[in-house]
Amino acid sequence: DDYHPVFMPDGSGIVFDSEIGISSAQYANRDIFLWRSDGKIAERLTTGPKSEKSPAISPDGKKILFVSDDDAGLDIYEMEIGSKKAVRLTKVVGGIFSPSYAMGGSDILFASLRDGEVHVYGGPRGQFLSIDSTQNFLGAQEAAVAASEAPAQTLRAGQFRSRFGTDLFFPAFFYST
Repeated sequence: DDYHPVFMPDGSGIVFDSEIGISSAQYANRDIFLWRSDGKIAERLTTGPKSEKSPAISPDGKKILFVSDDDAGLDIYEMEIGSKKAVRLTKVVGGIFSPSYAMGGSDILFASLRDGEVHVYGGPRGQFLSIDSTQNFLGAQEAAVAASEAPAQTLRAGQFRSRFGTDLFFPAFFYST
């Protein structure tokens, strides 16, 4: 299944996420793709074992924001489309959804679950983290090349994530009374 299509600012293509199989956390694995209107095959921008989804394209069309569960929670990453260099911008416990560039691209907006409620947050791009995460989203061969060019910092956490989905909970909830 393909989701979250976003047009390139110049109309030359779209960026979207697509289900590729099962992630290392045993959920549906999603990766980010770029389809250019002059091509027939979409280019896969991320190939890591975790899910990457909800892409947003910078106003200049050179970068994308996306959400990934690479470090047990949902955080925002930014990737340069040409080089596929990725940096982690957030590290939150509650999860982040729907990233977006503000007009001009200097600010980032997103929704985040905090204290049991979802609200919109944002700020200047320079106030966010900038942790090189390129290797986390590349295939084995691409990662080896990237590792030889520049070492990457990675962070790991052991947070608990339930393996059940709400599709079983809601029918029981609605029909239990």
